[in-house]
Amino acid sequence: MRFSVRVFGAIPGDGQPDGEAVRKCIQAAIASGQKAEVVFEAGTYRIDPSPGATAMGELVSLPINKANNLTFSGAMEGTTLTFTNPSASGIVLEGCRNVVLKNIRIDYDPLPYAFGTIRAVNLAENTFDLELDANSADFTNPLFAKAKTLWGMVIRPDPKQGSTRYGPVPVGSKVFTPVSGRVWRLRESSLGGAGYPQAMASSGMKPGERYVHMARTYGCAVGIQSCEVVRVKNVSILSSPGLSFFPYLSRGVSLVDCHVSLGQNRLISTNADGIHARGLRGDLLVENCSFEGMGDDAINIHSNAILVRKINSPTQIFAPAGTWSVRKGDELVAYDGISLGEKGRTAVESSEQIEGGFLINLTKPIEGLRSGQGYEDADRFYNLTEAGGPFVIRNCKFLSHRGRSILVSGIKGVIEDNQFENNEGWGVDLSFGDSIWAEGPPAQNLQITGNVFNGRGGRQPNIVIRSSAPQENRKAGKRFFKDMVIRDNTFLNISAPAIRLYGVERALLENNSVISENASAGTAGFAPVELENSSAVMINGLHVEDQRFGTAVHIGSKVATGDDGVCFKGKPPTVTDKRPPSKN
Repeated sequence: MRFSVRVFGAIPGDGQPDGEAVRKCIQAAIASGQKAEVVFEAGTYRIDPSPGATAMGELVSLPINKANNLTFSGAMEGTTLTFTNPSASGIVLEGCRNVVLKNIRIDYDPLPYAFGTIRAVNLAENTFDLELDANSADFTNPLFAKAKTLWGMVIRPDPKQGSTRYGPVPVGSKVFTPVSGRVWRLRESSLGGAGYPQAMASSGMKPGERYVHMARTYGCAVGIQSCEVVRVKNVSILSSPGLSFFPYLSRGVSLVDCHVSLGQNRLISTNADGIHARGLRGDLLVENCSFEGMGDDAINIHSNAILVRKINSPTQIFAPAGTWSVRKGDELVAYDGISLGEKGRTAVESSEQIEGGFLINLTKPIEGLRSGQGYEDADRFYNLTEAGGPFVIRNCKFLSHRGRSILVSGIKGVIEDNQFENNEGWGVDLSFGDSIWAEGPPAQNLQITGNVFNGRGGRQPNIVIRSSAPQENRKAGKRFFKDMVIRDNTFLNISAPAIRLYGVERALLENNSVISENASAGTAGFAPVELENSSAVMINGLHVEDQRFGTAVHIGSKVATGDDGVCFKGKPPTVTDKRPPSKN
């Protein structure tokens, strides 16, 4: 059955609010109990928010709850949904199954950030003056009072690279004082949510530079919560108060021909990640997508830590509620809260929600499990069953934005045939151990193949696998990451290592190429491949066509020796080996 939003009173381009009419159309389609399609015409609809909230805890403009076999279709000629509350989420699916969202462009008016030109910088007073553009919201707008975090960044054109640099240093501020006209004085503070010391100085901000101050919420443009089989096709997002696409605690999500894009004459696109995939139970496909201008990472795939707050018996723990779930049969892995060493594996026998959290019954105990109040003293579990895998990220383009292009703390994934052009250099970042975000588990069983990394002058490795925990909290010699294949990738004009592995057990690096298109590039102070604290690494066919490098592979002092160390097949590249001589 087809349900036209026009029949319910939503007329594109008439300047009237369309939210209530569209919501009534959606409810009628769901209530039909049949396979249904909600249809939009070409043009722009202004969507005011729903008066209620969803289980995501955010104001939502178009909530779609418990829909089955529903298609939400814009016109091929172009349908834009402009959300008029810059603090509200856009479209949020909850508890849905077999839903298609296609042919939609999403934007916000007003935009969920302030933007303008820096007019004065006073490092002694930790203040700077920002003259807002005529079409920017000012700091009296309620969106700044509703924001969860308030921070911004300098936006700099990079003519040399033909691109734009976003930050990367975030400048937090929640104190705004009017000066004159549209000039406001912002006082730097970690209370804004950024938490970087001396952020103004580190950012290098100067009068005359362009600047954006975001009113970030925990919301999103497209949310997919507790759903199964959701297909998103040809959906573009120009702005969002928080995340762009947020698949959460779901299974069978595909995003094909989807884009996070800069609007005309915009400084940024969305306030946070392009795709933030948290607690997925597998079958995530991201294909033929592009990402540009976000205030944070392009794609982040992870689960969150289950904190051991109380141990009631050898096989029962209490964990405070968080952004995770557990079901009978889920596989759990335990990590020491201080050293981050793995303590063992078990499974969920059953779970029960009680006040403040969950009682989780385990199929077998973990020896030496320790409870505590926070992530830096209590042990933690990660649910391997909702760690994102299997996932595929294929044939996507990562243009300039702030942060990493792909950040993964998960298992069983393929990252193939993508193009990376991010200015910071981050291409694929596999990190584990940060106590603030507590994302995990450590990445395992990943294939990174056939990608092209085009250097834009960034200082970060293109592919990096590392522990991000404070040094004092790391267990000496611990190798968190296992079974990595990095094959057939091309690295062009890099200004930092192409591949850096730290704490990896079993990795194959095969037929990767490092090429410079600048014959007079000088001498590099790094090697294309850097290894530290790793074992069972095989390198086969590393092609270096870049005269800056005297050494192709740098082997650190903590890399394993002998048969457990580094093996070269074919013609070995030039190597710098810092390991102590073998006792044999």
